[in-house]
Amino acid sequence: MSEKPELQGINYLPKPPKSYVDWNHMGELKPWAPLACDNAKANLVWLVHPAVEEGFHTVPETLLEGLTQHFDSETRKALCQMPKKFLEYWENLPPQEYVLHYFLPDGYEKVMQEQVQKAQDRLLGRSEVGNVVSINFRHVA
Repeated sequence: MSEKPELQGINYLPKPPKSYVDWNHMGELKPWAPLACDNAKANLVWLVHPAVEEGFHTVPETLLEGLTQHFDSETRKALCQMPKKFLEYWENLPPQEYVLHYFLPDGYEKVMQEQVQKAQDRLLGRSEVGNVVSINFRHVA
């Protein structure tokens, strides 16, 4: 019986996850290396730690530890959907019962909401200049 391929889903980051790896310093396996191949985990990191755009080496060890030990299949599925759909899922999780919350940076909720809006706009081809909102419908199709 063949295994089902892992869900890759949508990439929330401005560039593909592999572009955030400093390939010049990959002599040894880094703890953040799996993020380059896992869209769902990279999405969550970007939502709570936008500095990841400087490279995966910026991700705090605590966050990596939480992702390694407590990332579950339901969260993975939610992170493969559009950002606002993920946020709806996340906001309905009871924090006291969901251990991954304890590994996220302080104040991550506000950052996550801002990042979700950025990702949603980018994925939908939406831009705003002054009081004019444009949507690139070709980008959405």
